[in-house]
Amino acid sequence: MIIHLAQIRDDGYRVDEPLSRETLDALLKGDGYDTGFHALDAGRFTAELRRVGTGVLVKGEVEARLGAPCRRCLADVTLPLKVPFSVSLVKAQRV
Repeated sequence: MIIHLAQIRDDGYRVDEPLSRETLDALLKGDGYDTGFHALDAGRFTAELRRVGTGVLVKGEVEARLGAPCRRCLADVTLPLKVPFSVSLVKAQRV
């Protein structure tokens, strides 16, 4: 997803996108490290972008239901996940 700066108006820009099981599974196995978790169904990515000076403030959350085998009994355990985040994006300065 690409959002151009011009799309962010004074009242902000809202993003509400589904995250497929395949996308979540790929993220959980990123960098070649298997976390043992897998997506049980599709997740959701929501965020609001606001201009702050010459930068952009991104606040939102990722929601998903993950599963993993219990290390004791090997039954599949469900983990509802809701991760809030806040990121400030600024233009890189040239050295």
